Amino acid sequence: LYDPAISIQLGAKYWSTLLGQLNSPEMALAAYNGGPDNVEKWRSKASDPELFVADIGFAETKKYVLAVFAARAAYASLLK
Repeated sequence: LYDPAISIQLGAKYWSTLLGQLNSPEMALAAYNGGPDNVEKWRSKASDPELFVADIGFAETKKYVLAVFAARAAYASLLK
């Protein structure tokens, strides 16, 4: 994992696997950062799938998911 090219390939493969399993970018990001088992716990407690991020139990993971979506929105606005 000290070779950046290999790390990127492995990270992309793991991301693709999580996204395929969870069918939700929010849940896949949370699983990537906080672990798939934790996402299943948070998912089962979520009152509304649309509000999943609010139910994330780790502050760091919630912050990570929100930061990635904020960066995505910022880059999307630059590409317009």
